[in-house]
Amino acid sequence: MSQKNTPTLFWILGAIVLAIIVRVLFLGVFKVPTVTMTPTLVEGDIVLANKLAYQYQNKKPEYGDVVVFSRPQKMGQFFIKRVVAIPGDTLEIKNGILFLNKKPCTYEKIQDLENFTVMEESCDQSIRQIMLATSKDLKSKDLDPVTLSADEYFMLGDNRDTSDDSRDWGPVKFDQVASKAAYIWISVGSTQDSISKEKGFRLSRFLTKIK
Repeated sequence: MSQKNTPTLFWILGAIVLAIIVRVLFLGVFKVPTVTMTPTLVEGDIVLANKLAYQYQNKKPEYGDVVVFSRPQKMGQFFIKRVVAIPGDTLEIKNGILFLNKKPCTYEKIQDLENFTVMEESCDQSIRQIMLATSKDLKSKDLDPVTLSADEYFMLGDNRDTSDDSRDWGPVKFDQVASKAAYIWISVGSTQDSISKEKGFRLSRFLTKIK
């Protein structure tokens, strides 16, 4: 190997090592496997998540954060949902309406889709888009009042009537939270989705900030 090529090889190897360090220590990559976070995330989205979001300055998940977390019952698997309630909150769901500390969230229709309606849900400090089923075959999962302890967070899927979430398996503890979802890196689907109306490479979703 000539000396002329040595610096080039050095920089290539250095870039590879740096990419591995960033990936392991700072950046999580998570493929969305289902439609339970639609319309925010669709099946086939590949998400970039910040592993350090809650590691410094005593930062904790906030209302509306989309987070990646694990569950003791499903070790080795990761899930992605939205934080709708934080420690000390009391929440309940009645007829599909979320109540936070006895105050109902407000809803505004955004779009009608087949069997679903996209709604803007406003809950005090958080505004997000969710989907509610219009089909009689899907029932909204109502919930009796739940009060969270000092280390618990309540997670819901944005596609409320198709999501298994904290209504099914309870609140998530802080030490189970792995990262905060930040961007859709790329999106690839085998079929056209009703949100982007694209199939294959969904270019309109590339490098989209998650809200």
